[in-house]
Amino acid sequence: MSYGKIFDFNSTFFEQIHMLSRAVPHPNLLTINNINSPYAQYTGESKNIYMGADVWKCEDAFYSTTIKEVKNCLDLYEVEFAELCSECTLRKNLHTCHWAVRSFDCQNCDFVFNCKQCNNCLFCW
Repeated sequence: MSYGKIFDFNSTFFEQIHMLSRAVPHPNLLTINNINSPYAQYTGESKNIYMGADVWKCEDAFYSTTIKEVKNCLDLYEVEFAELCSECTLRKNLHTCHWAVRSFDCQNCDFVFNCKQCNNCLFCW
């Protein structure tokens, strides 16, 4: 009990719990089974994540938030099942897509919005 304190009846309970919480170290990042992901938080089962939050089963993802099963991607937000993508938002099942928003099941698409099952598209909505 290295952080234990004896109860002081001369001060209030809340003052003592406050002093105890300041003395005990707290984890700054919540991670589960990650490899080489020093700046990731709320992540699990991932490898080589940099500056990511809410990441699950991803590999080589950078500057991303709320992603699941993503590989080799950069700057994503709320994306599931993507590979070789960058600057994508609210997407699912993507491969080699860049600057795509609300698109699903797309491959080799750039600058697309609200597209479904597109291949080799550019500037579509």
